[in-house]
Amino acid sequence: MRGLFFTFEGVDGAGKSTQVDLLTHWFQDLDLPVLQTKEPGGTPLGDDLREILFMYHDLAPLAELFLFQADRAQHFAQVILPALEQGTCVLSDRCFDSTIAYQGAALEIPFLDLLSQRAMVGVTPTKTFLLDLNPEERYTVIGNRFDLAQQQEVRERFLARAMADPQRFVKIDAKQSEQDIHTCIVEHVKKELKRI
Repeated sequence: MRGLFFTFEGVDGAGKSTQVDLLTHWFQDLDLPVLQTKEPGGTPLGDDLREILFMYHDLAPLAELFLFQADRAQHFAQVILPALEQGTCVLSDRCFDSTIAYQGAALEIPFLDLLSQRAMVGVTPTKTFLLDLNPEERYTVIGNRFDLAQQQEVRERFLARAMADPQRFVKIDAKQSEQDIHTCIVEHVKKELKRI
């Protein structure tokens, strides 16, 4: 039995990490195999690349993209694919949709999609939970690489992705309480678990 693959997306500050944590605990409480991971990161190489990506704010768009894809290729080969093949459900804080949303302004989206598909060896998330938030409501530029206008553009690209793929995406209002969001996510996860 192949494991399920759930990704969590949204602008900075939307609450993705909190929901990944909550869902991980939900799986653990039911004694179901689960793996929590994130992008960039999730492997020793990925952790090093994560430091580089957050250290250099003046990377050329193509250089930045290749670093993200190197992280993703290693992440899938070393962590995600083996877990899925063992029947473990994988929860990832960000994945390839973030690359489209964040790098989509500087590079062509079909090109970004193609590279991501290669890095992911054709794997598609079972469901992608998009925690939708207007950046004006919870955004600070302190310590952040992107200004408010850029975050607004990122949100629009996430929403466009969700509209183009409604079977995969679950758009959730991130202004709700943490528990209400978690309850919504659990309902969708339960439906997917019944299918395996």
